[in-house]
Amino acid sequence: MINRNANPAVRSGPASNENGQDNGHPTERSGQAIVALLNQAADSAKATCEQVINTAGMLSTQLSAAEDKVKLLQSELQHYRDRASRAEK
Repeated sequence: MINRNANPAVRSGPASNENGQDNGHPTERSGQAIVALLNQAADSAKATCEQVINTAGMLSTQLSAAEDKVKLLQSELQHYRDRASRAEK
């Protein structure tokens, strides 16, 4: 049964040190290790995200340049087709 009148700030576990942490308890050490791993994963994800954003920007610029080049080549192709058509007449 849950005691709804109990003070939520009262710990029912082993006594903690003056900082409020129980660094010697296996559960606390495991929790700290998990948090450290989560922080490493978050840092890695952030670095990966930044790299992906930079790569996407670079590819976007290259794609835009390639599209401009295609338009130029299509224009030149049309020019030479028209010239060849006039030369045949």
